[in-house]
Amino acid sequence: MHAPHRFSLRGKIKKIVAAWTVTALALAGVIMVSTDIAAPTYAQADTHNSDDGDFTLTKQASASTVPWGGGDITYTYTIVNNTYGKQYFREFSDDKCPNLQMVSGVESEWNGWLFRRINYIPARGTAVYTCTQRITQTTTNTVTLEMGDKYSWWTWEGLSTATATELVTRDAPPSGFTCDDIWYSSNHSATYPGAIGTIDTSTGNVSPVANIAQQTGYNNLRGSAAMAVDPNNPRYIYFSPRQYTSSEAAWVYRYDIQDDESTLLNPSDTYYSDISTVRLAADADGILWTVSSGGVLYRMDPSAAPTTWESRGTVGRSNSSSNMGSLGSGDIAFDGNGTLFIIGSTGSNGYLYSLSAEQLAAASTANPPTATYVGHMGSGQYNGIAFDNAGNAYASTSSQICSLDVSTGTTSFCKSI
Repeated sequence: MHAPHRFSLRGKIKKIVAAWTVTALALAGVIMVSTDIAAPTYAQADTHNSDDGDFTLTKQASASTVPWGGGDITYTYTIVNNTYGKQYFREFSDDKCPNLQMVSGVESEWNGWLFRRINYIPARGTAVYTCTQRITQTTTNTVTLEMGDKYSWWTWEGLSTATATELVTRDAPPSGFTCDDIWYSSNHSATYPGAIGTIDTSTGNVSPVANIAQQTGYNNLRGSAAMAVDPNNPRYIYFSPRQYTSSEAAWVYRYDIQDDESTLLNPSDTYYSDISTVRLAADADGILWTVSSGGVLYRMDPSAAPTTWESRGTVGRSNSSSNMGSLGSGDIAFDGNGTLFIIGSTGSNGYLYSLSAEQLAAASTANPPTATYVGHMGSGQYNGIAFDNAGNAYASTSSQICSLDVSTGTTSFCKSI
């Protein structure tokens, strides 16, 4: 299952919409997302005594539900030693949340039979652990704890076990936002301004919702070839406008679907700069990313103050001495594992690259990332990439949409648009 920000398709698609000639569309799908993030409903704790009553195990989730688009859940595990002796850990694991972190109440000592230190809870003591995971579907997970009185002569004594289970459910999809809802932004033409709207995936028909020039307040900022949907609150759509003369902008606007108004997020950024881009994507945390026309990786936290693009270094190419700036056209999109796929295009060919989640986390101006070359996509100026709900990838040119194999970069099963 893939989060909504990972299903975005942006590119130049020629269509006739009523009296408008739309020369470029930037699409961003809204899948499995909630228009409003409701206040959490706290889960009821699950408490069980061990087989012999020596300890009590309690597990509690920070919430009993997550939005349709998913969310982070923190589990808290509380263990009470009911005896007047030490209780030693033999096995402690959660079947869905493996990274258990000790918070308090645990001590350790050397055990000569095991030739290592062994953790224990002191007499009448209480230990606390936590574990956090992202939930994107209804999930039931169980923690299992086995403790003993001591270990000697290669044998555990007084072993007993307890388990505790928590259920976290995913909210139902809200009306108006389904797997068929895809938002687009269109580039301007010499006569008509660009628009923001939705596209019907079953028919290909588009429904304009907002005029970009009216949203920006500038008649010369009348189109956009870069946009992204907030995966945590799809009420907000981000877009970077293009000037009438086709120059890209460093500015990013947030369009509020509900209030039908847009806000410029980063007015302090120079309008014309290396940050200008035709690529935009949002990661699982709602952070915006771009690979600029100059090949530089930038990130922006829309909730920060002040909001501005922050450089993460010029993106190199594993198969070339040139950076991504030599492939100025294209698009970016995240897959379900947090990998950022980058399309770089010339006027006649498209090339697919990738940056892993680990590379993105470590990237900086002092440690610029190098994108891994995946493969040649074929002839055509590819400028859109998308992942559907099943994880299938697609790429678009000005006249067609193709299936994309992200392991090789090859395209197939192309159809006209």
